[in-house]
This record gives sequence, C-alpha cells and structure tokens, in this order.
Amino acid sequence: MDSLKGFFKPQSIVVIGASHNQKKLGYGVARNLVQSGYPGEIYFINPKGGKLFGKNVQSSLDELKIGADLALLVVQPSKVPELLIACSHKGIKNIIILTSGFKESGQEGAKLEERCKRIIFDEGLRVLGPNCIGIIDTHLPLDTTFIPPPMPDKGDIAFISQSGALGAAIIDWARGDRTGLSRLISLGNQIDIDESDVLADTAESIYTKAIMLYLESVQDGPKFIKYAKKASSKKPIVALKVGVSDSGEKAAISHTGAIAGSDVAYDAAFRRAGIVRARTTREMFDWAKLLSMTNEPNDNRIAILSNAGGPGVIATDSVEQYGLRMANLTIKTRKNLGSYLPEAASINNPVDMLASASSELYAKSLSILLEDPNVDMVLVIAPPPPMYSTLEIADHLIELVLSSKKPVVISFMGNTLVSGAIAKMRENKIPVFSFPEEAIAGLGALWNHKLLKYQDREIVKPTPVLKTFFSDNNISVKEIQTKLSSVKNTEKILESYHIPLLKHQLAVDEESAIRTASKIGYPVVMKLSMDGLSHKSDIGGILLDLRSEREVRDGFQRMKIKAQTQTQFGEFNGVYIQKMLLSGQEIVIGAIRDPIFGPLVMFGSGGVDVEGLQDVKFSLAPITNGDIDYFLSNTWAGKKLHGFRQQGEMDIDAVKDLIAKISQIIVDNPEISEIELNPVIVGEKGSGVYAVDARMVINPQR
Repeated sequence: MDSLKGFFKPQSIVVIGASHNQKKLGYGVARNLVQSGYPGEIYFINPKGGKLFGKNVQSSLDELKIGADLALLVVQPSKVPELLIACSHKGIKNIIILTSGFKESGQEGAKLEERCKRIIFDEGLRVLGPNCIGIIDTHLPLDTTFIPPPMPDKGDIAFISQSGALGAAIIDWARGDRTGLSRLISLGNQIDIDESDVLADTAESIYTKAIMLYLESVQDGPKFIKYAKKASSKKPIVALKVGVSDSGEKAAISHTGAIAGSDVAYDAAFRRAGIVRARTTREMFDWAKLLSMTNEPNDNRIAILSNAGGPGVIATDSVEQYGLRMANLTIKTRKNLGSYLPEAASINNPVDMLASASSELYAKSLSILLEDPNVDMVLVIAPPPPMYSTLEIADHLIELVLSSKKPVVISFMGNTLVSGAIAKMRENKIPVFSFPEEAIAGLGALWNHKLLKYQDREIVKPTPVLKTFFSDNNISVKEIQTKLSSVKNTEKILESYHIPLLKHQLAVDEESAIRTASKIGYPVVMKLSMDGLSHKSDIGGILLDLRSEREVRDGFQRMKIKAQTQTQFGEFNGVYIQKMLLSGQEIVIGAIRDPIFGPLVMFGSGGVDVEGLQDVKFSLAPITNGDIDYFLSNTWAGKKLHGFRQQGEMDIDAVKDLIAKISQIIVDNPEISEIELNPVIVGEKGSGVYAVDARMVINPQR
C-alpha cells in the first residue's frame, strides 16, 4: 500500500478554488486551513487573483513556481478532470476533492467520476473524495474542511467516516462532550482512497489510541479484512455499519441462503478483523472513548458498587447480555465491607451501601473491590445522594480510578445534580455514563475487544486434507450443474470430501420402495422426489418412522398423490428411502458465497425450524479455531452439544471436523455458491455425525 504521508504530514498545501466570497465552500476551506495553525506553506488559486487571509492568490496553477504535497479541489465538478491532470504535471500527487456532483448526483455525475478514475490511474495519483469534507488532524495541526470553526480539541480518538454530515456532527458532539479527537477523515465517494487505506495509516499514529469507523459499504472485502486486522492489532476499532439489508427476499434454495445477508457477512468480517461492532452512533462514540481510556481486563468478572438497590439491579440485569459475569466476591472482601457498612447494606455483588453512603465510603469500598482477585472490572453507580454531592464523590474517586490497573467506569445518574461530577470525570479522562446499562454495554465492548484481539486465528484443517472436486476436471458450468441436479450426484461430491452421509436410494414404484426399505432395514424415512423441489418438509413431502411393508406401500401412494397437487415442482420421479436414525441432536451446517467478503460458513440448530429458530451464526471461511469456539459458545445448538438434561456430551470433535470440511469445500471450489447439510444428526461422544439431507447450488457466473 502506498504511503499517505502527503495527506497527514504535508509540507505544503495548495487550495484550488479558494474564494473571497464568505458564502462559498472555497472560503471556508481557506479560512480553516489558515486558522488551524497549519505550520506548512499555503498557496491559494483563484482566477480572480488578489489577496486572501494575507496571502497572495495565484490566478492559475501554472503560476506556482513549485508544486505542493497536497492539493485541495473546491471547484465545479466539470473542472475536476483537467485539474487532476494539471496537478499531476505540477508534481502534486496527493489530492482531496471536496467538490460534490459526482456519482451521488446521478448518471452524468457517475460518468464524470469514471472519467476521473481513469485519470487517477493513468497519472498515478492518490485521491481522497470526491464529495467529502476532507481531513482534520488536531496534532499537526491541520484542517482541510469547510466546517464552521473551531477545530475539535486535541485528543486520542480518530474518526473515519463515509458520511461527511456525520463527521460534522461528531465534531460538534465531541466539543460539547469535551472529548478530543486526533483525526477526522471523510472518505466521500472513495474514488481511490478507501477505509482500508486510511485505517492502516491511522493505526500507526502515535496520537491515536482508538478508532471510530462509520461504514455504509465496503467495496473490497478481502482488502478491508487484511488491513483492518493489522490495524486492530495496534489500536482498538469500533465500527458502526448502517444500511443493513435482508437477503431473505431473494429466492434462496437453502436455509443458509435465506438467512445469510449483508449484515451477517459484516458481522463475520468484523470478528475476523478484530473490530468491535456498535449498533448506534452513541455506542460507537462511548465505546471508543472507553477503549481509549482504560486497560484491558484480565477476565470478564464485574463488581457493581452503588448507593441504591434499584440501579444495582438494573446493571446486573444487563451483565450477561453483554458477555460479562457477576464476580463472586471473596469472603475477605465481604468481611471487610461488612466491617464498616450499615447492617442493612448488601455486601454481596452488587454492593449496596445505602443512600447514606458518603464520598469516603465510595472510595473505601471501591478500593476493597479492586483488591479482590475475583474482580476484573468495577462499575460505580451514583444517583444523587441525599446528603452529599456527586462532585465530592468524583473528587474522592479520581485518584483511585486513575491508579487502578483494573478498568473502572462510573455512572452518575441524573442531569443537573450530576453535571459537575460528569465534567470532572471527563476532564480527568475517566469513563462516565448517564445510565448503568450504557456502562455495562461499554465494559462488554471492552471485553469483546480483548477476545477479538487475541482470538485464535489458526485455520482448522479437516482430516484428511483433500483435493478440490472440480479443479481436476475440465468441465463446463452446465456439466457441473447437471452433476448437481440429483441427490445422488450431490452425495458423490460430498463423499469425495469424506463427509458422512445417510444414503438416499431412489425408488420409482411401490415394489422398489419396499425392496429398498427391507434392504436398508426398518424404520425408514421416505422423501418425495421432484426436480424442482428443495424444501420437501414445506409441502409435507417427508414421512418419518415407517416400520413395515404396509406403511411403505401406503406412504408411496400418499407421495404420488402429493406430487399431483404440486405440479409447479415438475415431474414425479418417485421417492427416496433412507435409514431413520432414532437418536441424536439435530444441527445445521452450511456455507454461502458473499459477493463482498467471499465464502461464509453457518452453524446452528437444524431441522425444519432452522429459519424460524434463527439459532445460527456465520463466520468467514476458511474457518479458524476461534470461529468454531464462537459457534459452540454463541448458539444453543453449540452449548447443547456439551450435554443437556438427559442428553450426554455429543461428538463435538466430529462436528468440528465436519465444519472444517464444509469450509474447505466452499473455499476450494468457486463453482459452488451454496451448500447445506440439514439436518446433521450428532451422536454421543465418539459415535460420529451423519448428514441426513444435503443441497448444493452452483454459481451461475462461473
């Protein structure tokens, strides 16, 4: 990746389109650049010439005796192509196009943007924008935007945004919140430089401790993951992804295809890249602040300290939701708390000191909780106490919190009565929240960041390692589709990857159905076979637990009649006979190819209710050890495999191996766009797994 030094450490800047008219953006850009205190050389270009902010204005770029490290274009969109070429000829290779009127404005704008793209490529330029507000760096300092001053205060949080308007709002929000920023980068239409490029550079900044990332889309998924993963290993990243879509409206053949959508793909991509995902703008802002201020916790055990029972219970109710655990306080801790707290106080977690708690009691109790080896983090809650001010509490807690190696967050509940205490905490860079649930969510994000940062990224390899199915055969997509047009051939492909399948055998009439059932051994399952029928259970096309010749004969007739009422699925081919497994846990394992991030693997609760239950998770392929741990820890299906009620521990190792094999198939064979094994029956530990039903879809683009 080319260095972006010319954007973040330019020695000289030229503003093309600087204006004397205070109502034009060219004036705002020139004003902000000068007033920011930027220490380098500044040049202004405008055909009218004159002076602006005490500097001579050149009438054209040709009048500059030397080039510049960075050019800011604030001109009519139609003039941008010629100015890109002029900048290149002048040796200016780094350009920010603040002008709008490109693809966001319609077809003509899109054509203009494509023309600019070709020039950028041909001339070897690096360009930010168009349709952006530019860059702010509070430490250089530098302000290339047209946003009304003043600039944000110096800080250690960077904000990268695909929305210029949100960037302007965050600047104002940060001012009111008394939170400093290190950088703001507005990406605009991303004609050249994208979020991946600036993530990598921003993570290297010594002035940045955390990064906020606002995304509407990602164009190059693999590139994003590569650079975001590298960046998140150095600085925590909190992302807000908007524009979530539901892919269920597409005609998906498998449950996997129906459930998978852009949102699950982004979830999987963020996890692989080590990015914490926020769901609201407020969460993004609050979590980034918390991550920039606090140490990593050793574990996820939290203690809650309050002067009232209600807020403590509110906080406790949120703990598990955000992946945390209530700490089990040691006997020593409870004994120490009980030695000075009122008899009616609660010395268990959450600790309730009662409304009479003084600022000294807050500090003493917090100190004791921080010494407890079972406590990894602490939430201190302080509604306005009746006898003391929250400002007194803040004064007594500041030194203790700042010296603690364990994360401590504060929730001063209220507004006017706690405003002074909140301001004091912010002044000392101590995380403070208005409500306990927000504080718990922040600590959950802190813990999630640690899990993601140290996740096991080793690729899981199935046994044995296998060759691709299609790569050795010079066959067309049409031939591959033909191969996959029947259950038999789909089974053949899966068997080449040593996937354990419960065999289907086609019976075209009653007598062959009876012979097949007798050969397989009762009880059996009967499934209707029609060319266009995928989800047989949806129309009653599956009969379970057939235990005799008579039941098979009757079942065949029922399937034949059923086919006559479902002619939209094509011809009646007969029925499939399959051995019925009498015990085991049903799961689903699938894979699908996302257009942005590539192949995804799905795991969760299987059977006919898979879409209704939605107990599934997705991860990028190839699957890692961390992904499998995520599957097993974050689905009911995964938790149940370890044993539940009368069910003992199931064959988890066989499940892991099957997940790895499905991952390998979708990675190895770009011809396959969708796979699903549903249900997969998992036996007890050591007894293996069997895929009862399998579906595949071929990518029509291959």
